[in-house]
Amino acid sequence: MSLSLDEITIFENENYILVNKPYLVSSLDERDTKNISIHKIAKAQFSGNILCHRLDKETSGCLAIAKSEEAYRHLSIQFEKRLVKKFYHAFVNGKREFKNLEVNLPILTLSNGLVKIDKLEGKPSLTVFNTLDVYKFHSLLE
Repeated sequence: MSLSLDEITIFENENYILVNKPYLVSSLDERDTKNISIHKIAKAQFSGNILCHRLDKETSGCLAIAKSEEAYRHLSIQFEKRLVKKFYHAFVNGKREFKNLEVNLPILTLSNGLVKIDKLEGKPSLTVFNTLDVYKFHSLLE
């Protein structure tokens, strides 16, 4: 697959580039060195570009790329202080009705990349579920 930064850029200013990461494209290339990654694409355009966060390979969505160390630090602090709000949409089987359902359980990332609930060593994690639309056999959740 060939992909350029111009094809996936949704916003750009003097400090950041926001891109729409496609499904099955890795954010980083540490695990998948043979295939294209957002990290490789960003570095090819300008070696000073720094990926600010990541999304799983199977997740599509918006990624922020900093154009300088200062911009990277600024956004990293916002992520660290949980000032960045993230929204995910998913289609699920069945008719589901959720209105501000909060799941507040600590999660731990295992060495194999899997994530599990771990009340002793997990990081705090709050997810709020809302149903956006219900169809005949599926629901769209946020």
